[in-house]
Amino acid sequence: MIAKTELDRFRASVGELMSVHSFFSTTPDYLMSYGFTHAREGLVSVLFEIEMSTSLIDVKPFADISELSYMPGEKEILFVLGAIFRIVSIEDYPDMYWVKLQLCSDNETELKSVLDRLRSRISEKTSVEDFAIVLYEMGLLDKAKETFEQMLTKCPSNHPDMIRIYRFLGQIADEQGHYDQAIDLYNQTMGLEDELLSSEDPERAKTFNNLALVYKAIGEHNKASTYFEKALAIWKNADDEHRENIARCLNNLGSLFGREQPRRALDYFEQALAIRRQFLPANDVDIAENLGNIGGIHGILGNYEQALTYAEQTLAMLANTLPSMSAKMADAYRNVGVAHANLGDYQQALQFYHKAAVIIRQIMESDHPRRLQIEQDIRRMTLKRAYASFNGRFDRALAHLLSADITKQTDISKDNNK
Repeated sequence: MIAKTELDRFRASVGELMSVHSFFSTTPDYLMSYGFTHAREGLVSVLFEIEMSTSLIDVKPFADISELSYMPGEKEILFVLGAIFRIVSIEDYPDMYWVKLQLCSDNETELKSVLDRLRSRISEKTSVEDFAIVLYEMGLLDKAKETFEQMLTKCPSNHPDMIRIYRFLGQIADEQGHYDQAIDLYNQTMGLEDELLSSEDPERAKTFNNLALVYKAIGEHNKASTYFEKALAIWKNADDEHRENIARCLNNLGSLFGREQPRRALDYFEQALAIRRQFLPANDVDIAENLGNIGGIHGILGNYEQALTYAEQTLAMLANTLPSMSAKMADAYRNVGVAHANLGDYQQALQFYHKAAVIIRQIMESDHPRRLQIEQDIRRMTLKRAYASFNGRFDRALAHLLSADITKQTDISKDNNK
C-alpha cells in the first residue's frame, strides 16, 4: 500500500529508473502477495510485478531468504537497499493497481557512469559512514542525519572522524534551510580541525567551501567570497586529486558573482567546466549543473535563446541520471521556466514552474526558502501571463477598431469623389 501522491509519481515516471530506498520484500507466489493488497484510508493497494534475469552477472541485488524468513511459507525474495528498476507500466484494476518493474543492470548506458561515480565516492569496505553518505546522496536527509548523529555518540572525543561527521551534519542542515544550525556545526568542525589538522590540509578546504555556501545563501557575500578563496587556495596547492574540488569551488564563485559581475562569473563557470570535462563522464550531474549555470549567466547578459538552450540541455542530462523527485531536478525545471519567461513565453514558464513546485512541495518543508521562492515565482508568472493576455486582447480590439475606421473613411472618400 502506498499514498495516492506516490502512485501519481509512478504514473509520471513510466519508462524512467527508480531506486528502492529500503529493503524490498517480495514473493514469487502471486496469491500470497495479493493477500496483502487491502486498501486503507489515504492509501491505495499496489501489486508490484518484477521482471528479472538471473543471467545478469554484474548485478545480484536480491536473495532467496525463505529459510531465514520469519514465515518460511512466504518464499521470500529480498531486494537490497539501492536496487535499481525501470518502471515499465501501470495498470488499473477495480481493487488495486498493477505496477510492472524491470530489474536493471549496472551496465545500462544511462546508469553505468552514475553508479561508477557513486561507488568512487565511498570506500570499498562498507561502513556505517558509507551507508550514511549513500542516504545523503539519495536525498534521504532525515535518515542520513539520524545515522550521522548515532555515529557521533559512539565516536571517541576529538577523534578525526568527528570532523567528517560534523561537516556532513552541516551539509544536511544547509540543505534543509537551517542556516544558523549549519554555521554552528561548521564552526564546531573548524574547531576540531584547528586541533587535529595542519593549516594546509585539504580537509579544511571542504569546510571553508561549505561554510561559504551557507553565507551565500543568507546573503553575506563578503564572508562567502572570503571562505571560497581560502578553500580554493588550499586545493590549488594540493595534488591533482583535488581537481574536482577546485572545479566545484570555481563553480561556487561563479554562482556568488552571477548577478553583480556576470562576465567574471562566466569565466569561473567556464574554468570549472573545462576542468570537469577532463575527468568526468559527459553525462555527469556536475557537468550538467555547470552547463545550467553558464546558461543562467547568458540569461543575465540578455542572451535569452542561448540561455534556453543551456537550460534544456541541463534538464535532459539530469533527467537521465537523477531521481525524478530530486531537488536538482526541481532547479532544472525552474531554470527552463526562467528562460521561457525571459523570452516572454509566460505560459511555458508557468508550466515549468509548476513542475518544479510539484517536487519542492514533496521534499521540502513549507517554510524552506526554496519552496517560498517557487511559490512566489508562480504567483508572479500568473500575473504576467494574465497581463500579457489582456494586452493581447486589447491590441487586437484596437487594431480591429482602427481597421474598421480606416475602411469607413475610405468609403467616405469614395463618396466625396463621386
